[in-house]
Amino acid sequence: MQHAVRDTKDLLDLLRARSAVESAVAGDAARAPEEGRLRGLRDLCDQHVRVVGSAPMIEQPGLRFHRAIVDMSTNRILKVAAEMMLAPHLDRVEAVLDTVLATRRDEENVVAEHQAVLDRIERRDPAGAEEAMRAHFEAMIAAVETSIVGGNEVLVQRLLDWVPDGDQPTKSVRQY
Repeated sequence: MQHAVRDTKDLLDLLRARSAVESAVAGDAARAPEEGRLRGLRDLCDQHVRVVGSAPMIEQPGLRFHRAIVDMSTNRILKVAAEMMLAPHLDRVEAVLDTVLATRRDEENVVAEHQAVLDRIERRDPAGAEEAMRAHFEAMIAAVETSIVGGNEVLVQRLLDWVPDGDQPTKSVRQY
């Protein structure tokens, strides 16, 4: 999967796959969350609120939130699938998503969506957690689709091409 996200279609396909798997993971995590892991999830939400629109967003608190929910799941098969889609060599894709969401001013919405997922997990509401995660992904997919339709597909493609994918060297910027 290292080179699986080459263009905007791949990006949308990855988000749709993540939606299916991570929604199920969120539901599973809500069945019996450990208090220590819930505290960690709350801390990630709080950190995300503080860094929206600032340089520390590079630390990707949103991605860490998703990974923390995967860690809470007890379903080994779901965890394997989610870990594959959240593997470190795909962090560049999350950086592209963060950029798309920032240009649309959707970062605050993402924080609220994460909070909704956390609230359902804290209430031990598997169906609610699953639905909140699905709604979160639907909003991200809509943001990417709107960016593409709005004429930013070239920008998204350039970001995907430019941001290094782990083993690959950074592509050089053309000199004019």
